[in-house]
Amino acid sequence: MRLFHNKAPKVLTKRWFQVTALLLLLLAGILTGTPFLIKDYVEQWLLENGGDRVVFEDVDFNPFTAELILKGLEVQTDSKTTLSFKRVAASLAWSPLLDKKIAIDRVELSSFTILIDQQSEDALLVGSIRIPDGEPSKNDTDETPTTWMAGIETLILNDVHVQYAAQQLELALDISTLELNHLHQWAQDDPARLTVNGSLNQAPFTLDAKLTPLAAQPVYQGKLTLNGLPLDAFTQVAQSAVTQLAGNLSYDGKFVFIQKKGGFLLKHEGDVNLQALDVSLNDPVLHMTSEAISINGTLELIGTDSTPEIQLISNITLQNLHLIAEEDKLELLSADTLQLTGLNLAATNKLAIASIQADKLKLGRNADHKIKDAFIDVGQFEVSTLAFSDDLLTIDKVHYQDGYSRIKRNADGQWRVIGIIDSMIRLSKQQQAEVAPVADAPAKNPLAMAINRIKISGDSKISFLDQSVKPEYKTELKIDTILVENLDTRKPEQHSNFKLAGRIGKYTRLNLNGYALPFQQPFGIEIKVQIDALDLPPLTSYTRESLGLVLKSGALNTDTVLSIDKQQMKGQIDLKLHQLELETVKNKNSLQSKIPIPLNVALDTLRDGNDTITLKIPIEGDPNRPSFDSKDAINKALATGVKKGALTYLTFALQPYGALITAAKYAGEELNKVRLKPVSFEAGLTDIDTEDKDYLSKVANILKDRPKIAIKLCGVAVDADKLYLQQQAVTKSNKNSKSKDSKPVAISDEQLVTLAGDRADRVKDYLIKQFNIPASHLASCQPRIVTDSSDAQPRTDLLI
Repeated sequence: MRLFHNKAPKVLTKRWFQVTALLLLLLAGILTGTPFLIKDYVEQWLLENGGDRVVFEDVDFNPFTAELILKGLEVQTDSKTTLSFKRVAASLAWSPLLDKKIAIDRVELSSFTILIDQQSEDALLVGSIRIPDGEPSKNDTDETPTTWMAGIETLILNDVHVQYAAQQLELALDISTLELNHLHQWAQDDPARLTVNGSLNQAPFTLDAKLTPLAAQPVYQGKLTLNGLPLDAFTQVAQSAVTQLAGNLSYDGKFVFIQKKGGFLLKHEGDVNLQALDVSLNDPVLHMTSEAISINGTLELIGTDSTPEIQLISNITLQNLHLIAEEDKLELLSADTLQLTGLNLAATNKLAIASIQADKLKLGRNADHKIKDAFIDVGQFEVSTLAFSDDLLTIDKVHYQDGYSRIKRNADGQWRVIGIIDSMIRLSKQQQAEVAPVADAPAKNPLAMAINRIKISGDSKISFLDQSVKPEYKTELKIDTILVENLDTRKPEQHSNFKLAGRIGKYTRLNLNGYALPFQQPFGIEIKVQIDALDLPPLTSYTRESLGLVLKSGALNTDTVLSIDKQQMKGQIDLKLHQLELETVKNKNSLQSKIPIPLNVALDTLRDGNDTITLKIPIEGDPNRPSFDSKDAINKALATGVKKGALTYLTFALQPYGALITAAKYAGEELNKVRLKPVSFEAGLTDIDTEDKDYLSKVANILKDRPKIAIKLCGVAVDADKLYLQQQAVTKSNKNSKSKDSKPVAISDEQLVTLAGDRADRVKDYLIKQFNIPASHLASCQPRIVTDSSDAQPRTDLLI
């Protein structure tokens, strides 16, 4: 009897069982070996494509659930970690494969770090892996497009760090969380949802977007916030335009980006803010800083194959703005606040701004700020309704109040405003040099400009400092109002009206009004100027050199009318000089050298009883004539006015005897004298006839009307007097002698001198006794004998 049987169970010998067991063993081997194959393949591939050392902790794959988990990957190149992650989990849906769809249900990636290196021009390394340049091979282009499609339902990234390094740019992207949902090729028009929280170069940002990147016309839209992105990282990228770039960029807005055939559409609505901006431009060489720049509005940019189209509607605010011309060490512009409201930019040649407002605006200040000498310092500045279109700039109103303008001329005679203009011209030329001329480009029309009104009001002042004269001249104009209207380059024949009212110093009033034709060729103007109570002594800084005069005291009132029409200047200055006292200094350009009579005499002739001098000074000439010298023209006009004023007064005051007034040297004196009509006498006599008594009454009126005038009385004896005295002596001798033939009697010079002196005394006595003329205004001179002219008249000369 056999206790044991060696035969196997029948089921084990069945063929189906054996096949099944073999398949199960094979499946078990695949299930067990697949993760190792994946791990080995990934490691080998990474080593072959740039990795020096690859550490892969684990790979798990479940074919039943189609789940793949990768753990602990680290790739090192040159002892630097270029790619690493802690965990990647992916799940795949098997059933869509039957429809040629790769449907990824979920991918989760955590603690992911990657280095992207583009410092070499011919290579892009992503995690040390060299990426092809993206140009398709010929074989690729010949292949029939695949019918397979892919899609992902959910992608989640946590704790992701991307380091990007290029020749001119380094970026650090840190993503705390990222989630992408519903991105499928078989539903291309259905928007995917993307949310991101992270930071770029340590600047926090959030993104909430919807996108259809796989659609025939991709659309990206959403909301982005970015807070404090440092700009210095982009300096090298912009090095062709800037040498320095610093500050922080913040963004909070909505955007839409649509890819179209042959172009794109970008829309933005929200806020762009720049903090602590500091930028230096190459050409032109400018340095700009601003504490804060805020741009709020909408932008629409349409990219096309030709010229892009732009539409910007925005409000812009700049805080603590400074714009400096580095080469000239000149701060062209600064402002505590500069606001552009209602900015509308359409295309590249259409701009409209509802208003431009600036607080504490300064123009033309030394860049070091050591001296407070801004050319213009304005409390509040506003430009209303500015528009630029088709080579035309229009402005409705320019208004500033509480402004302070400094006009300075240095010791070399250079006006500071000229230096500012020169700096701006240099900057403009630098910018133009950067723009290459276009061959056969049509000539551009010059920019036309129209400004409806310019107004200055409030507590506004203009200071004037001239260091080119000695002593330096300094004054200040306090402005009540300045108004300029109707400036339009398109209408050269249109009158541009202007008005100014203000005070010079404390008490001098200035009023100016008229119109100009600033754009007419030649230039035209008509102006009226009134000045009341201008102190004269400070003007000695100019009159000493230009007129040879030191103004010791006095005040001036003036009414001036001036016009320039067809290159001809014409006008008149009506001057009133009160209490004028002056002294002359030797000067080749002195006023005295231009008039034939002593200046003090001329001025005294013009002084009335209140010690006021009234002058009418004509103005005429061609200001465009190359030889025209404004200083010389003023000197000549003043000399003409003084001479004409003095002689005209005397001429009219002495009518009908005024025509006999002359100006000439008298008896060898160095200076000319004003010679009035002399008082004539009969030969040998001292009696004043009726006609001369009438004449002397007019002379007396002059002395009363012009109390500063003194008249010199010079008696003159002539040959006719000598003959008369001889005849009188012979007649007397004949009466005393019985002889009929008397000898001629000699007349001595002493007798003639006595006669001449008596004539001057007779005139003096008559003026004093008849008209109460002060004796101090009547000076006697040495009597003279004139024998060199047979027709000389016995007389008393009246000299001023």
